[in-house]
Amino acid sequence: MVSAAEKAAAARARRLKLLFDLTPEEYDRILAFQGGRCAICPREPTEKMRLSVDHNHKTGEVRGLLCWLCNVALGKFRDDYVLLNAAAQYVNDPPVPRALKRTVIGRVGRVTNKVRKKPKKKG
Repeated sequence: MVSAAEKAAAARARRLKLLFDLTPEEYDRILAFQGGRCAICPREPTEKMRLSVDHNHKTGEVRGLLCWLCNVALGKFRDDYVLLNAAAQYVNDPPVPRALKRTVIGRVGRVTNKVRKKPKKKG
């Protein structure tokens, strides 16, 4: 009888081969070459989440292994080198301090449109 782990490993092997022409051993070699981390950020894979196989959506060329967040970020920039460079330049030298001649500090963290009410005081 085949165990659930063996079935999962076989399914992963089929998926890697079908989608990316990679074997699980080749995936592991790429991961080792990248130091066991995402090729962009220092995130390491977890037991529950492997690194994604990143590929060029136009050519199919496999580029490396990325964490989910970096893989999604590249996708949002549509693999466009010009846009990625523009984003890096924007983060490195944002326009607000130059436009206003001062640094503006807003809320720290994620900003949403929801306004949270202050908790009512007891008493």
